[in-house]
Amino acid sequence: MANLIANSDPHLNPLDYDNLSARDMVQVDSLITAGSEYIERYCNRVFASAVITDEVHNGYGFNSMFVRNPPITTLTQIEIISAYSSTGSDTYDTHEATKFLYDEQTGEINWKPGIWFGDTTGGVFPKGFQNVMATYTGGYSSVPEAVQLLCAEFVIEMYDSTLSSDGIDKEKLGDYFYSRSKDYFENVKVFKKKRILDSYRLRKI
Repeated sequence: MANLIANSDPHLNPLDYDNLSARDMVQVDSLITAGSEYIERYCNRVFASAVITDEVHNGYGFNSMFVRNPPITTLTQIEIISAYSSTGSDTYDTHEATKFLYDEQTGEINWKPGIWFGDTTGGVFPKGFQNVMATYTGGYSSVPEAVQLLCAEFVIEMYDSTLSSDGIDKEKLGDYFYSRSKDYFENVKVFKKKRILDSYRLRKI
């Protein structure tokens, strides 16, 4: 997994990273990784574009399936187990990308109409356990701005909550002090703005 933002990201300017102590730099770097892991785990996806080789899926007898890391840039091939072997040397049928249509954004792959694969009405992904493998290029060429911003907000608030006005319940200028609303820390833990992430969240299949 790659971090969603770098420690030089402009969204982290309030931290003045370059002037932090070595110890604090390590802390910020750790928070970037933690925030990135949380977001990707919540969204059930990896954001950075990568070549995904032999991504394993169960076949359900339908003519469509969803990959786990959209958007799809390029579909390379689909492999389907045609015969199992007790020695582990299963037999695969390899199907080139020209046999399929796919939705780049949702990651749905469909057999083209008229393609025969065990069903005269068209191709299907036959029922089976981990019997379908997809090879494709998926993910974003650059992490969406909203996702970068939320990751940066998490890092800033967890490193030094005084740098963020979010969740301030009381504030005073003379003999300055502030207090957080009672649900602030819980909101940080679960990303209060995670509803923004819902538009990037993938269903688990």
